[in-house]
Amino acid sequence: MQYCMLCRNSELSLISEFSVTDLVALYTRYYGIDVVGEFRGVDHVAYLECGNCGLRFFDPPSAGSPLYYDKLVARSSASYYAEGKDEYAFASTLISDNDTVLDVGAGAGNFAKYVKGVYVGLDFNPFAINLAKEQNVNVISDSLDSHAKENPERYSVVTCFQVMEHIPEPHYFIESCLRTLRPGGLFIVSVPSEDSWVPMQENSILNMPPHHVSRWTDMCLTHLSDLFGIELLRLEHEELSKAHVEPFCLAMSQRLVRSLLGRKSNKLIDLSLKAKVVAIISHWLVPKFKTSLSPSEIHPRGHSVTAVYRKKI
Repeated sequence: MQYCMLCRNSELSLISEFSVTDLVALYTRYYGIDVVGEFRGVDHVAYLECGNCGLRFFDPPSAGSPLYYDKLVARSSASYYAEGKDEYAFASTLISDNDTVLDVGAGAGNFAKYVKGVYVGLDFNPFAINLAKEQNVNVISDSLDSHAKENPERYSVVTCFQVMEHIPEPHYFIESCLRTLRPGGLFIVSVPSEDSWVPMQENSILNMPPHHVSRWTDMCLTHLSDLFGIELLRLEHEELSKAHVEPFCLAMSQRLVRSLLGRKSNKLIDLSLKAKVVAIISHWLVPKFKTSLSPSEIHPRGHSVTAVYRKKI
C-alpha cells in the first residue's frame, strides 16, 4: 500500500515493522490459535503513520477472516461481546425516543438495551446473531454496502463501537455509514484511543493484524470533519474501567521497567530475553500500581474514545 487507507495521501512514515513469524508464535503462546493462514504470502508487516490525517495503520492490512473470529470468540465465549460499555451509556444520552438507530458491527446487539427508539443492528458473525435472536434483538446479517444502497438516509443515528479499527477500507466504510444517515443526524464512533495507555503495551497482539488494522488518534478523529464534510460535536474519553485496570497497570509497569533498563521505547513485538525480563518484573509490579489507583480522585484516561459527528444539512 502506497497511500493512506483513510485519506488516500501518500505522505507516509514508517513507525515500526514486525515479522509475521513472531506474531504467529505469540498467538500460539497466548491463545492457542494458529493465524498463519491470515497472512498468506506475507513475511513482514509495516506500521505506518499518515502525515496528512494522522491515521496509524498496518501494511498490508490483513483483516481477520470469519474463521479467525470463530476461533477468537470460541476462546472467550460470549464474553467477547461485552454487555455493558461506557461508550454505550454515553451514546444513549444522545438518543431520543423518536430516533431510528443503525448499529454497524453490532455483535450480539447489546447496545439495543440502551436505545430508546428503533434499533437495527448489522453483523456477519452467526454466533453473535444467534445471541441477539435469543434476546429478541433485531440484528441482521447484511453487508453495510448493501444496506446503505437499500436504505439511503433512513436513520437519524448511526453508531459503530469498536469497529473501525478492524476495517481495511475505513474511507469507504465511513462513506457507507453516512449514506444511511439523514441530514442533521448523528454519527457516533468509538475506537481504542492512541492518546491513552493503549499504545504503551508491548506484544499486544489484539491491537495488531489480523484483529486491528488501524489505530486512531484524536487528531485523526478530528480530521474526519474535513474528509467527509461532517461536524465534530464532541470527543469523549472514557475513564479507566474496572475491566482495563489490569492491562493499564501492566502497561505502566512495562514503561517503568523499560526505562530502568535503558530501553527508550517499546516495540510492537519483542521476543528477546530482555523483553521476557521486562514482562516478568512488570507482572510483579502490577499489584503495586493497582494500589496507587485506589484513591477516588485518581481517574486515568481509559481505553476508548468516542467521537460524535453531525451530518450537515
